[in-house]
Amino acid sequence: MTMTDATETVAVPFNRKRPCSWRQTIERWSPVVLIVVLLVVWETCVRVFDVPRFLLPTPSEIALLAVNEWSLVQMHSISTIWSIATGYIAAAIFALAASALMIRFALAEKLIMPIFVGLQSVPKIAIAPLIL
Repeated sequence: MTMTDATETVAVPFNRKRPCSWRQTIERWSPVVLIVVLLVVWETCVRVFDVPRFLLPTPSEIALLAVNEWSLVQMHSISTIWSIATGYIAAAIFALAASALMIRFALAEKLIMPIFVGLQSVPKIAIAPLIL
């Protein structure tokens, strides 16, 4: 005796619009609310405790300065993005060349791989000041 499995296609109703529960609303908006609350607390603490502006400016002062000095912010942003892009491209070219060497020559792999493994154990934040 043989047994065959039969499959049957069943139409499942598609619920296009589910009502949004309070839990989903809270989960969706909680990051925004948290950021607003933190900014209000920051602003209030700086004003109430009379923290010197050069030490900790208020968020409103930072936003106002960013708007007033937009051309300066834009210039430095472009410079930063350019540095990031050229650094990424240079690193990719170096990585491709090093990997091609290690694939082609076993001796190159034996010489280079311990350096790469050692660099992985060092926190990147510790290397950054040395490179700059």
